[in-house]
Amino acid sequence: MPRINVSEKKAPYAIGAAILVIIISILSIGRTIGPGKVAGSGPYIDMASIEAEETANSLGDNKRVVVIAYATTADHKVLRARNRTFIEALDKSGAEVIATEELGAKDGPQISEVAMVGVPMTEFLRVADAYPNADAIVSLVGVPYADLNEIDELPDSFPALIVAGGVNDMGMPVSPLFDAGILHMVIIPRYAAYEGTGESTARELFDQSYQVVTAETESDAQADY
Repeated sequence: MPRINVSEKKAPYAIGAAILVIIISILSIGRTIGPGKVAGSGPYIDMASIEAEETANSLGDNKRVVVIAYATTADHKVLRARNRTFIEALDKSGAEVIATEELGAKDGPQISEVAMVGVPMTEFLRVADAYPNADAIVSLVGVPYADLNEIDELPDSFPALIVAGGVNDMGMPVSPLFDAGILHMVIIPRYAAYEGTGESTARELFDQSYQVVTAETESDAQADY
């Protein structure tokens, strides 16, 4: 996959548009099939299971977690299956999912609109206030969109943040969140080129397409996202 070259000014919008295309593709697949097994969901289900495994490994055992996900309707079969798989796998891996907060409900913004503009930090603060006993917030909607003042003003009680899906919708830099001790782990797509190896396992495909970044590895990983 060649590196995508865009100007610094346009980069947030280019990344946002790319993520929007992915989400719309997932939803379109789900709308074209009937009840029963969700056709075309295999790759997304596989990635969701691995993302949940990486999240659980990063958190450790017996952590109370709130998951933030995009709201879905019955038509969003693939995205619903992907979210359900992630939550169930996270529960089985030793974390306790105490709640799921959905953004973009039927009477609010559409998923595509939420994905395009990014999710503001205020939404994450709202969730943290609603679940003061949560050890972590796991985002399936990307890195929160915030300015440096908002990050500096976050309370010490703000739970650990893990971004396991939605990648980096608006190009929000992760370094300030790592520096503030807020971001615990993020799964980010690789934009650097890699050589295909023919048929690959789900784990190999994940490792080729994504990287797991923590505060300790963030400086080494910067060149690849």
